[in-house]
Amino acid sequence: MRLVGVRKISVLLLMLVLVGGCAQGADQADEGSARPVSLAAGKVESGLSAYERGFFKEAVQDLEDAVEEDPQSLIAKTALGQSYEAVGRLTEAEQEYRAALELDTDLPRIRYKLAIIIKSKGRPEEAIVELEETVQFDPTFAAARLALGDLYADSGNNEKAAEQYQAVVDSEPFGIDLKAVESKLASVK
Repeated sequence: MRLVGVRKISVLLLMLVLVGGCAQGADQADEGSARPVSLAAGKVESGLSAYERGFFKEAVQDLEDAVEEDPQSLIAKTALGQSYEAVGRLTEAEQEYRAALELDTDLPRIRYKLAIIIKSKGRPEEAIVELEETVQFDPTFAAARLALGDLYADSGNNEKAAEQYQAVVDSEPFGIDLKAVESKLASVK
């Protein structure tokens, strides 16, 4: 039951992150763009619903169809990336997140997800770049700062790691174990 709640929250957060991009797409449609959106929008809705219910392969299929129908759909690309992650297709997830960031660079949550995938694929220097951009867009994004601090610490850059850990401690974010972050901070000072 708890996993279903986490999935619902994840889908809702994804949708909230993308609201700005959807509004932008609607503005472009009003300006005379002839993009077909009805079939794509239906496939996005179907894909998000499948994702929420835990039917990730179905979500992938619906969202692939949505992206094929509307290659400029930010929400379809982002949701497809998340669905690819859920089925373990990290290369495809990385591609979709990159494609979404080409449409709108101001998506710190998507940039964070991309950085985590890149890190998991053994490319820490590239992950650092993505996380630096993430915290530039959203300095209050504690999870991104924590991941960035960890990567700096792993690379031996204790000064930069300490800066990131200190920023997390100072912001006192909800849901982060501050004692653990303080311990990491002490270890790099």
